[in-house]
Amino acid sequence: MVPHPDAMAGIRRHALLLSTDHLLMTMKEGKWKDRFEASDHDKLEKALQQTLDWLYANQLAAKDEFEAKSKELDGLIEQIMEKVWAADAAGHQPSRNRSRSPRQRR
Repeated sequence: MVPHPDAMAGIRRHALLLSTDHLLMTMKEGKWKDRFEASDHDKLEKALQQTLDWLYANQLAAKDEFEAKSKELDGLIEQIMEKVWAADAAGHQPSRNRSRSPRQRR
């Protein structure tokens, strides 16, 4: 049995809503704040809020629209997380103060 397209859109919307809301709350709690550069933290928090705003404003959007919005957000998250993983692999966390040299930050 194939689910009705409206049901699939609802499932996609709900999944995107839950994951976006969870990430935004985690970001606002500051649990990951020291793991991101300040600009990336702000960029991600803004993108998450914009996605939530879009979801609330477009509750009747088609499944494809929810998937496109999800891919857009996933792309940004992946881009930022690659920096975090690279910093972890190098054995340090990104600096929140770019005015100091790497040697001064240690």
